Amino acid sequence: MLLIERGSPLRLTPHEPGQFHVTALEAAIAHGKVDLVAYLLARYRQNPADEDNSPGPVQADTYAPVHYLALCFNFDAVSSIVKQLQEVGVELDVRSRTSDPSERATPLLLACKMGNFTAARALLEAGANTALKLGTRNCLELALAARRTGWTYWRQTEHQWAQERLTLVDTLAKMGVPGSEAAVSLAAANGLAAESKVLLDYQSFDFDVNKSPAEGALPALPQAARKGVAPEILTMLLDAGANVNATGPDGKTALIHAVQNHPDLATITTLVAAGADLNVADFEDQTALHYTLFRPDPCGCVQEYVHTEPQTQMIRSERFSSGLVVTRAYDPVPRDKYTPQPTLA
Repeated sequence: MLLIERGSPLRLTPHEPGQFHVTALEAAIAHGKVDLVAYLLARYRQNPADEDNSPGPVQADTYAPVHYLALCFNFDAVSSIVKQLQEVGVELDVRSRTSDPSERATPLLLACKMGNFTAARALLEAGANTALKLGTRNCLELALAARRTGWTYWRQTEHQWAQERLTLVDTLAKMGVPGSEAAVSLAAANGLAAESKVLLDYQSFDFDVNKSPAEGALPALPQAARKGVAPEILTMLLDAGANVNATGPDGKTALIHAVQNHPDLATITTLVAAGADLNVADFEDQTALHYTLFRPDPCGCVQEYVHTEPQTQMIRSERFSSGLVVTRAYDPVPRDKYTPQPTLA
């Protein structure tokens, strides 16, 4: 403050064409310095023409000071600073002016995208608009897609960060923020069991658990099976009405995706117990049982499928344990001379 009183420039770095710059006000907001923000805003009131210290306008290819709240992980500080900014007429839902129009976010959307759920909750309490989107995603979907990296990694422990996300998702659900197929798919595929339960439990959410969130995308159950998430999440989706034998754009069922992409047998066991059809073929006429040949544990995988069933048709019998009746079968769409076409007899 003393430096500023004695005429020190308010910019922390010189502004050059095409160069990112930060003002003293923006830095104070990012670090949650409530008293310093109040001091700088008082200077702005004294001299509204001081563009270096302006709390409102968004300059080209940059963010407004209010966007820097997305970098502050102190709930009380964010709440106090928001009130101070609103008192001088700062718009809470102003969008950034980044060069990419699809990345022009409000402070709430930016906080959710960056994984600062603490700041997001404070912005919600201050009245941030939850209906706005960043690209095709709303604040709920951005929060579910966020990763704990960069700035968030050094500000909160993994447990704190996870709890903050759950609290935010629950808050958004109670506020009536629209749920969607995309939100459910994101929660399930990212292994967020508690968040998935919140989304599936709120009856006000209008979505179809069997519907793809976007053209060419997988519904929630195949997406979760593909990632090999905890069986409890698969069970939640199945209890919510997910069709275990539904096929995606490539004709693959959730079981085929599980066999192809994840080594955990628990996912496969859960789907089979739910009634997954082992003989559904994808658009290449390959069944889930076929893809077991390309797994590191084909024997154990087949046993998970058939349990006590004695009849299985499959070539390359030497790769499987005794106890299964194996015969050669014709492959209508051979990939190579070794490609099998297995089915359950």
